[in-house]
Amino acid sequence: MEEFTDAFTDSHSLLGDTTDKKVQMAWQLFVSLEYQVQVADRKVQAVFGLNAFLVAALSLQSQEPLREIVQGAFSFSLAMDLLLKAAFLACVCIATWSALKALSPRIKMPEKGSRARRSSLFFFGDIQRKESSEFVSAFLGLSNTEAAEQILRQSQVVSHILSTKYSFLRKSTIFLLSALAIWVLIKINEFFA
Repeated sequence: MEEFTDAFTDSHSLLGDTTDKKVQMAWQLFVSLEYQVQVADRKVQAVFGLNAFLVAALSLQSQEPLREIVQGAFSFSLAMDLLLKAAFLACVCIATWSALKALSPRIKMPEKGSRARRSSLFFFGDIQRKESSEFVSAFLGLSNTEAAEQILRQSQVVSHILSTKYSFLRKSTIFLLSALAIWVLIKINEFFA
C-alpha cells in the first residue's frame, strides 16, 4: 500500500506518458476491487448461513397440519401465528433470492461489435476466446498506455459488479433481519398462546 501512496504523491510521475507507476497503480486498484468482490461474497455466505439457521429453527417447532388447524378452534393467537410464519417465510425467501443475486450479479455490457465493448487482455472471457499464442503475443505487445487503459476499463466493470453485489447484499440483510425479528415475535406469540 505504501508503494501505491508513494506513486500517488509523486505528481511528476502521474503527468504525461503512461509510466510503469501508473500501470502499477491501475493494477493495484484492480486487485483492490477484486478483493472487495471476495469480501462481498463472504458476507453473502454469512447471510446464507443465518438463513439456514432461521429456517431450521422454524422447522424444528411443533407444526400442525393445516386440516387440524381448520378443524380446531380458530383463535386470534392462531391467526397471528399463521400470519407471522407466512411473513417470516416471505422474508427468508426474499433474503435468499437477494443473496443469490448478490453472488452472481449481471451487468449489461455493450454489444460485442460496438465501440464501447472492447476486448481486454485482463478479462477471462476475452482471454479464453483467443488462441494461446495469440494471447501471449497480444499481451507481450501491450504498451504501458494500452495496459493501463485495459486494467482501468476492467476496474470500472468490477466496480459496477461490486455496486450490484452490495445493493443485493443490503436488501438480503434487511429481509434477514426482518425475518429474525418476526421469528422473535413468533416465539412471543407462542409464549402468550
